[in-house]
Amino acid sequence: MHKFVSLFGFFPIYSTYLTSESNEVKIIPQNAFSLRYKYNVYLNSEFIGVFEMRKLLKDKGIKQQLPYVFKSDDKQYSFNNAYMSTQTTISDSKDGIVFQANSSFFDFSKNKNTKKCGEKHNITITNSHHCSELLLALYIQAIINKQSPKAS
Repeated sequence: MHKFVSLFGFFPIYSTYLTSESNEVKIIPQNAFSLRYKYNVYLNSEFIGVFEMRKLLKDKGIKQQLPYVFKSDDKQYSFNNAYMSTQTTISDSKDGIVFQANSSFFDFSKNKNTKKCGEKHNITITNSHHCSELLLALYIQAIINKQSPKAS
């Protein structure tokens, strides 16, 4: 249903599928018409947790550009990206910062392959004990939500 609604431009609803040689991550919306983003997350076809937008007032989500948290039985990742900051971090409650991305604010240079201008994201995964595909997929979904009309 959400593919149909997105394709015809009624309401943008996006999922993220990321596949590598060793893992497959799927992030699928729970309810397409909710005011807060909330997704089911699957790793290798197994449900592992929920990726959701923090509540604006109760969870201090209003202070963030990317007010997201991923919760599973054994892990919790929190996004941190203050307004007007180009740095995004993902922190684990046990290990601290496990993912860091620096995006360009204004980038007018063209990509050599695509010949198009756009944001550049330099990503560093600081702890190899975490699934890099999962962290990258969560970051991609958060950036897509930030740039979609529903987020503004």
